[in-house]
Amino acid sequence: MTFPEFDKFRDQLIADFKFVGDSKGKEYAHGEDRFANFNRGAERAKTSRLMVAQIYRDKHMDSIASFITDRKTYSGENIRGRYIDAINYLILELGMITEEDEEVLATIKTAIHELECPQTTGYANGWLACNLAEGHTGPHISRNKQTGKDLYSWPQAPQATNRRNFPPFRFLV
Repeated sequence: MTFPEFDKFRDQLIADFKFVGDSKGKEYAHGEDRFANFNRGAERAKTSRLMVAQIYRDKHMDSIASFITDRKTYSGENIRGRYIDAINYLILELGMITEEDEEVLATIKTAIHELECPQTTGYANGWLACNLAEGHTGPHISRNKQTGKDLYSWPQAPQATNRRNFPPFRFLV
């Protein structure tokens, strides 16, 4: 296969896995949450949604391995479809990891805020209370006490009359 032939093949494959992923995603998710079917499966199986996605992907990987060994398929789905599904599961898994990492990052940022912000007034029922009402307009610069490097620049807070104007930050341990 020449480079131009491969580029054409790859571009068509990308279009195919986008189409399949979008159509199956809507069918399986039943709503706005792209990972809803994995969340439901995880709840039923008492495991993580990432593990559910891995199990679904492994079914396709087993079929691909069988094809590589035997050079034939044993079901009505062709091998291209198995590869497309496996690619889509890998993308979904990376999306879940990214979403979870963003949640972890938000938790870390909240912890840094708690440690560095001179306006922090403590916790109320597990919620971090930063007294934004008393002239606290940001931005926060949290610094690593050992290296002196900035860890995070908290977004500038709007003017407020009381803390109720702001969503609380949850610190999860």
